[in-house]
Amino acid sequence: VEEKAETLARALAAVRGQGFHGLVFLIDELSEFLLSKPDAAHRNDDARTLQLLGETADHAPLWVVAAVQESIEAAGDIASPTLRKIKDRYPVLLRLSTLHIRDLIERRLVKKKPGADEEVYRIWQAYRTNFPAFACEHDLFRRIYPVHPTTLSLLEGLGALFSQHRGIVDFVHARLAGDPRRGIVGILDRPAAELLAPDAIYEHFSGRLAEFSDFNLYPRHLVPHLDEVIDRAIPQPADRALARRLVRILVLYAIHPAAEPPTARALAEMTGCMLAAHDPDLNAGFVA
Repeated sequence: VEEKAETLARALAAVRGQGFHGLVFLIDELSEFLLSKPDAAHRNDDARTLQLLGETADHAPLWVVAAVQESIEAAGDIASPTLRKIKDRYPVLLRLSTLHIRDLIERRLVKKKPGADEEVYRIWQAYRTNFPAFACEHDLFRRIYPVHPTTLSLLEGLGALFSQHRGIVDFVHARLAGDPRRGIVGILDRPAAELLAPDAIYEHFSGRLAEFSDFNLYPRHLVPHLDEVIDRAIPQPADRALARRLVRILVLYAIHPAAEPPTARALAEMTGCMLAAHDPDLNAGFVA
């Protein structure tokens, strides 16, 4: 059994021997990998390997790129000196935020047809007319369409409930295009003014919510009960669908760590309830 440094040196020599100039080492799910170890000893042994890779990269043609869902500190009980050395050896840190998610939506997840910008502008104008408090600028609306801006902000605040950025990408893709394997119906065949609203967050992550003791009351008991009440109390199918969406949005605000409960006007905007552009109060009044 050879030392880690010897194994790494042998690997780099083999790379050069094959005519390559260097080695790129990609590690996905690094925090999950460390957390999967059975005890602190194994975890610290892997952490020292990371330290070695970082030290080697200072003087050898080695590039290490690691994806960490959480901070490295959250990856378990790693010895403080080793943790400090890892941070010193990996000075370049790229943080993903909702700004990057917006770029992903615009450039990769949603491809708009020629002439779509004019139609998107008309939809943005309709939201501005029906909901005077709608504060989303046109440029942002165009970039993230057909995702409602509040949907993105709620996803950011609820990131602790799921693998944040990968979960958001999966959410946007599946809820827009649909995923028959999971029984998810996309929204591309719905009216163009119907945005991907926050109620879709609940639908997508309700199974995840059920795993948390603080939140499982909602998917296990409260939402199914209210759905039954809605079916009994509201005769029109479209109104029932709206009521169910409102319940799910209110659940998200109930579990959000910082968001204030939404007003009827905000709920009307999120659900795209456009009854009378000439009288926006009717939209909020109907929702109330």
